[in-house]
Amino acid sequence: MRSLYGKYDALAINCFPYLVKHRVTPCLALARLNEEGGLIAACEADLRALFSMIIARELTGYSGWIANTNRIEGSRVTMAHCTIALNMVSNARAVTHFESGFSYGLLVSCYLMR
Repeated sequence: MRSLYGKYDALAINCFPYLVKHRVTPCLALARLNEEGGLIAACEADLRALFSMIIARELTGYSGWIANTNRIEGSRVTMAHCTIALNMVSNARAVTHFESGFSYGLLVSCYLMR
C-alpha cells in the first residue's frame, strides 16, 4: 500500500468494495500504516475521520483511529473494526471483522479516564 500511495500524506480507502471482491479486510494493513507514521490511513472512505486523524497526529504524534464501540462495562470500553496505530496499544487482538465476518479486524480494550 505504501508503494501505491506513498506520495500522499493520508488516504481513506472505500473498504467494502475491496472486502467483497477479495473476501479479506484491509484493517490490519491500515493499522500498520498508522503505526509506521508518514501515511495516515482511514477506512470506509471516511474523510471527516481522516481529517481528525491528521489533526491528532499533529497534536500528539499518533494518528488516532477509527473504531466502533463494541461493549462498555463500567469504565472499560471494547472497540472493534479498529485502525489504531499498533504502537498505541498493548492488547490488540486480530478477530473476525465484525460487519462482514471476513478476516481480519482488530479488537482493542481500553479504560475510560475519570
